[in-house]
Parts: sequence; C-alpha cells; structure tokens
Amino acid sequence: MSRVADNGPLKQLDDWDDFVATRYRQGKQEDEFRNYEADANPGVTQFYRENHAHQTFDFVIKKKAEYCSLNRGKKSVWEMAEYLNTFG
Repeated sequence: MSRVADNGPLKQLDDWDDFVATRYRQGKQEDEFRNYEADANPGVTQFYRENHAHQTFDFVIKKKAEYCSLNRGKKSVWEMAEYLNTFG
C-alpha cells in the first residue's frame, strides 16, 4: 500500500477546514459542483484517491477491530463528557 506524498493538498487539518469553507459557501452556482474535468479542485482528487486506496475490506475489518472493541478503557458518562470537552 503506498502512502500519499506529504505535500498533498490536504496535508494539514487547517487545509481541510479551508477547503470545506470554500466548498460549501453560500451562493455557489450549480456548475461549480461535481467538476469531473482534469482541472478539478486538487483536494477533491486527493480525497477520492485516498478513499479508494485505503477503503478496502481488510482495512475496514482492521479498523472495526481496533475501534469497536470495548478494550480502550472505562469512563463514566461524566468523565466522557469532560473528555469530549477537551476537543476544540
């Protein structure tokens, strides 16, 4: 499995936030959506490339085993609420 180069269009979380802000701005014209041409937004191209490269059956099974098992620790409802408040 190959890794995407670090200089890809969505290498930083801030890049994603900026991309989303421009993609979903109000007043966008219909012809600005779903550009399948070669000059399409590189962020869209990168997003689909990564999804197709990584969303395999084996990948999903591995992530399901990693995140859906109940062995990541215990917290009360209040402890979890406090923990979620730490995300910005």
